[in-house]
Amino acid sequence: MEFWKSELSLILKEITSCSVIQNGFNDHGRELQKDAISVILPANGKGDELFAIATRYLHQIRGSIPANFVAYIGTTQWITSKVSEGIEIAIGPGVSQFDIIRLANTSAPNYDLQTEDLIRPLIQFDTEYGIDVIHAEADSLSFELAHPPSDTKRFAKELFQYCEDLSQGDLNEDELAEVLKHEKLVRLWWD
Repeated sequence: MEFWKSELSLILKEITSCSVIQNGFNDHGRELQKDAISVILPANGKGDELFAIATRYLHQIRGSIPANFVAYIGTTQWITSKVSEGIEIAIGPGVSQFDIIRLANTSAPNYDLQTEDLIRPLIQFDTEYGIDVIHAEADSLSFELAHPPSDTKRFAKELFQYCEDLSQGDLNEDELAEVLKHEKLVRLWWD
């Protein structure tokens, strides 16, 4: 086992009280990510409630790991017989939040968008609005906003252009603009 995996496994176990797996997961759990370690938080609660718990653990973990590593919420939607439910929290090597998306191998194959295609607009969003990528998996990612955008209508429009599947959700552009005035979590998906 690589030295960093044994050292960071102690941190993961101490904070989450979960057994550490010596790899992460990609593609809804169907592929192993050898450049990561992870834990699976048991599904004790509703999806949003469990995601909030995972986010709290994530912030604790991030405050405890070296700067050349990234921690993130990984797989939440499982399509495998090995794991059927729960939320993964993973740690892997990386120097920026965009390495999270690379480790998770997030893509939008239905839109012919690879990992780097998804990252480029996020870099711009980070420059303009201040984002913190907290979750990435096969075809979805989530980030927190550092502060509400001054022009939420413009940002909502940008999000709908970036992630066309938002049109399949519960909110239209105007409704999303209203939500962005007080909600700092943005969830995006391409399926």
